[in-house]
Amino acid sequence: WDTSNITSGNPFVACGDATTGCIFTLPDLDFSSHTSFNNFFNAAKINTIDVSGWTLRAAGVNCTNLFYNVDAASGETFALDLSSWTNTSGITNMYSAFRACSTMTSLNLTGWDTSGVTSWALGFYQCYELTEIIGLNGLSAAALTGSACSSTFNGCNKLDFGTHNFGTSWGPNLGNVTIFSDMFANVG
Repeated sequence: WDTSNITSGNPFVACGDATTGCIFTLPDLDFSSHTSFNNFFNAAKINTIDVSGWTLRAAGVNCTNLFYNVDAASGETFALDLSSWTNTSGITNMYSAFRACSTMTSLNLTGWDTSGVTSWALGFYQCYELTEIIGLNGLSAAALTGSACSSTFNGCNKLDFGTHNFGTSWGPNLGNVTIFSDMFANVG
């Protein structure tokens, strides 16, 4: 597929049914012109998902609600590996990006450059089955401001920071964040 000229869209909203879900086989797509992934997979039900090797735009990428309310079909669980995405330094907003992925158990963000992200508010809110965020130690909070961390991990009942925790690019850069409401409420 040639996706290099697509600038925005939410093509997979509510795809799949709760019984069988969709098989998303979408590796190595070029989204270098895409500026908004708002609601890209919103409420999709998945059987399997392969979104490896995506190339993002170098600057000005909005990932609000990217995987919002995505769940596995038939009560199963799923893992999401985004470690091979390139140009993640162009992402400016991760507000509610993985919110309510209630059956996601593992997320791999290894290698992501989040130094330009201005908000992680509600980023992982109500990811009830999430046990680990691989690559958390490499994420940066350099551009976060205001309420950018509100309810980020709220409701991640099973999330364990023992194996994968924040690194040195996170804590020292939180000086511009003024509100941390419920950031870790109901975690672990």
